[in-house]
Amino acid sequence: MTDVRRLTRDMIAAEPWGAAYLREMDLIIATNELESAKNGRTLYNAALDLFVAERCAPLDGGLELKRLTDVDVPSGDRDGWARATQARQFLKNLPRGHWAVFNLDGAYDAYMSDGRGGIGTQAGSKFNYYSPNAKDFNGTKIYGHLLSMITYLRRNEINNRIMDHTFQVMELRPGQVFKNTSFGGRTYSKVQYVGVEKNHFVGGGDAIEFTAIRRGAGSKKFTTSTRDFARLVAATPVMPPEFVDNENDLRLIPEFRSMVVDTPDVEVAGLRPF
Repeated sequence: MTDVRRLTRDMIAAEPWGAAYLREMDLIIATNELESAKNGRTLYNAALDLFVAERCAPLDGGLELKRLTDVDVPSGDRDGWARATQARQFLKNLPRGHWAVFNLDGAYDAYMSDGRGGIGTQAGSKFNYYSPNAKDFNGTKIYGHLLSMITYLRRNEINNRIMDHTFQVMELRPGQVFKNTSFGGRTYSKVQYVGVEKNHFVGGGDAIEFTAIRRGAGSKKFTTSTRDFARLVAATPVMPPEFVDNENDLRLIPEFRSMVVDTPDVEVAGLRPF
C-alpha cells in the first residue's frame, strides 16, 4: 500500500497559525479561479500548488524545509517498490518539510515528511529521474505536493462558490430561458435552465442541468460544468465578497499575471446529453 498524505485542512485549522494560513490559501485559489473563469485560461494544478506553497510556507508554523543526506535503497530479493517503501519509513517521524532523495538501482525520486506520519512525493514514486539533482527535487515544490489534495478539494469548493455567487448576481432561476444559443457545433433556438447538481463531478464540482430545443429536432437535456454554463449564457464571473481583498492582484500565479487578454469567444465544452 502506498503512503497516504495525512495532512488535512482541519488539522491546519486547529493550529494557532492555521487561520492566517488557510485565509491566504483561499485568497490565492479564489483569485486564480476567477481569472481562469473570466478569461478561459487553464489553471494547472502544478502551477497553483507551487504558488500556494511559495506564499503559504512562511505562514506554516510547523514547517522546516530541510534536505537530508541522499539515501541509497538497499538491494535485496524484494521488488524495488517494496524496498523503496521500507527505506523511506524513517521520514514519517520527522518534522514537516524534511525530505531526501532516494537512489533505487540508479534511478532517483524524492520524498518529504508531512509532519503527521504521512509522506509525499513530487514524482509519484516512479523513480524516473536519473540524477540526484533533478530540477524537480526542490523543497518548496515537494511541499506544494504535500498540499495538493487540500488545494484540489478547496479549489472545487471555491469554484462552486464563485459560480453560485455569479448566478445569484444575474438572478438565475429555474425555468429561465436563453434564446438562439450555440454549443457543441449546433444552434439551439431555446436553452432553459433546470437547476444545479451539487457535487456532480469527482472532487465535488457542481454541474448545471438544462434543456435545449433545436428546430426540427425536439428537446434534449444536458449537463455541464457551472463554469461552462456561465460562458454559455454570457455571465461574467463575479468574486464572492468573502474573497475580496486589496492585494489579490499579487496572488495571481505568474502565468496569469504576465498575460492580458480579453475573454475569448469559445464554444462550451463538455456538454453531455442524457
